[in-house]
Amino acid sequence: MKPLPLGNIRVLDLTRFWSGPYGTQILGALGAEVIRVESPVHVDPTRYMLPPDKNPGERAYNRGSYFHMTNRDKNSVVIDLQTTVGRELLLTLVSIADVVVENFSARVVGNLGIEYDDLKKVRPDVIMVSMPGFGSSGPYRDYVCFGEALEGMTGLSHLTGNKDGPPVRSAGAFTDPASGMWAVYGILAALQRRNRTGQGCQINLSQQEGYISLLGELVMDFTVNGRIRKRLGNCHPNRAPQGVYRCRGNDRWVSISVSSDKEWHALCTAMGCPELGKVSKFGNVLARFRLQGEIDKLIENWTVGLEARYVMATLQSMGVPCAAVATVDELFSDPYFEHRRFFDTVEHPEVGTFAHFGMPFKLAKSSLKSRSPAPLFAEHNRRVFCEVLGLDSQGYQQLLAERISAENPVIPDDTAT
Repeated sequence: MKPLPLGNIRVLDLTRFWSGPYGTQILGALGAEVIRVESPVHVDPTRYMLPPDKNPGERAYNRGSYFHMTNRDKNSVVIDLQTTVGRELLLTLVSIADVVVENFSARVVGNLGIEYDDLKKVRPDVIMVSMPGFGSSGPYRDYVCFGEALEGMTGLSHLTGNKDGPPVRSAGAFTDPASGMWAVYGILAALQRRNRTGQGCQINLSQQEGYISLLGELVMDFTVNGRIRKRLGNCHPNRAPQGVYRCRGNDRWVSISVSSDKEWHALCTAMGCPELGKVSKFGNVLARFRLQGEIDKLIENWTVGLEARYVMATLQSMGVPCAAVATVDELFSDPYFEHRRFFDTVEHPEVGTFAHFGMPFKLAKSSLKSRSPAPLFAEHNRRVFCEVLGLDSQGYQQLLAERISAENPVIPDDTAT
């Protein structure tokens, strides 16, 4: 078995919620030693979110499913960065780290005295990633950011929803994982540059810009054609028919998208109505787009009596893009994912055994399976402080006594249950 690509890289993870932790989890999956630096007071809220069976248990901060989603293959140490000793302790860790990642609001790192120039003094070739919602400069620099709200500022919410309805948020804060992936790209580029030049660098990532860059088709439609894309629901401006159609069973659906006359004729044949493909009023994409409501009824009259997987297999065999709409539980029994071995199983001392998503790509002769579950709060305090930094037992106990570190968080009343 070959070593993992980032097996010689150490990352300090100062991030919270989803965007930063998702990026550092990818680094951990690629073999980096990720040390998650947590606050004894300002605990990452995701540690409490979605506990199994809605049961917080005795130590709710170790049971949040949301936290387990993005913090596998990491160590957890606790440092109060608002104290002088805590800041110095972090800088000691920086001196032996390759990468530092934070997603605080832009003003926070300055207030804590851990800006890039501070880190360079102890590790000249360090790579620092700052990823606030709106970047570290500009008029929105100090705005507080959250994924669902950021969707509005990227234009995504304006595009989402029914034709005659208001903007609608997406099912998840997808600006967050997109930002995490952009951070990984930047870090890999910076590591390659450091290999060539010996120089570190600062990476300033704007989560807003990161997601806008994924809306290229819409941006180009405006800059080239002067058009502002309208909400279309399940429709598409260049594909017709396209939609989600009811199938046999409760809340069962299939998605169909037709981009050419050839696909349209194949769909009509599959529906048992080959003559429909010859009807002149449906003769091209533009005509079908204008009459999509009428066509949708014809398609659903066919799909409603059939199982979604059958419709998918039938149309795919005829070259028509089609997919059954899966519920989350169905993913774990899908033969595709079983063949690809996409889902990992981990065992956590307080949550138990559960499955989670793996990496969507494979490396020949290198396993990217999770090596450890998300860490317990402060689980690796002793290893990092004593074995890595060389503190003796008395020194470690002093950190606890002076509340520079902690083995249990300070639990606010509103998160205790």
